[in-house]
Amino acid sequence: MKQIKVLGPGCPRCERLAEITKKAADQLGIAYELEKITDIKRFVEFGLMMTPGLVVDGELRVQGNVPSIDEIKTMLAYGVAMKLKKVRAVFFLIVGLACVAPWSVSDDAGTVAPDDAKAAGNVVAYYFHGNARCATCRKIEAYSEEAIRSAFESNLADGRLEWRAVNIDESENKHFVQDFQLVTKSVVLVEYSDGEVVRWENLKDVWQLVRNKDRFVDYVQTETREFLGEG
Repeated sequence: MKQIKVLGPGCPRCERLAEITKKAADQLGIAYELEKITDIKRFVEFGLMMTPGLVVDGELRVQGNVPSIDEIKTMLAYGVAMKLKKVRAVFFLIVGLACVAPWSVSDDAGTVAPDDAKAAGNVVAYYFHGNARCATCRKIEAYSEEAIRSAFESNLADGRLEWRAVNIDESENKHFVQDFQLVTKSVVLVEYSDGEVVRWENLKDVWQLVRNKDRFVDYVQTETREFLGEG
C-alpha cells in the first residue's frame, strides 16, 4: 500500500494537490493511504522548503507547485521521482538550519537588520509572503495587521514596534528565508538591537486560526504583548 502525504498549511494549492493526488490514485486503482500534514514543524522531516509538498512512500516528490494529474500518475505508478520545480538557491540553506533550530522561537544574534529597521522600532512584526497570493494568505496579512494596529497604537507611534509586509520573492528580501527559516507565508516577530537580530518568534498557529478572526486576532495580540514584555 502506498503511503502518500500532502504537506502544506492548508492553503487552496495544498487542497488542490491533495485532490489531484487522490484522483490520480483512484484512477490507477492502487491501494493507498493519504495523510495531510499541516504542522510546519514536520515539514523539515521530509526536506520540504516550499509548500505544497507531496511525499510518496517516504520520498519527497513535489514541492512548491501542483503537477498535472498525469505527472502524479507517473510518480504513483512507476515510482519515478519527478524532477522538482526549480527552487532559488537560497532555499537550500534552510534544511541544515532547520534541523538544529526551533521553528517558533530563536535567539539569533548576529543576523543583520535591514537599514530602515535600524532606524525604526527595535521590534518588527513581519508578514512574509511571495508573489503568489491566495485568498487565505491575504486574509492572514489583513488580520495580522489589524491585530497589531488596533492594540499597539502607542508602541507603533513611539517606534517600539513596527508592522511590515515583505515579499520574499524580491531579490533584496531573499535573506529573510534563511534568517527566519521560512517554509511558507509567515507572521514573525523580530527584536533588533544595534542593527542585529536578538531573538525572533514565528507565530505558527496563524494558519490554524485563520477561519476564526476573533481567535486569530487575540492570538497575535497575546503573542505580541508577551514578546514585548507586556504580557
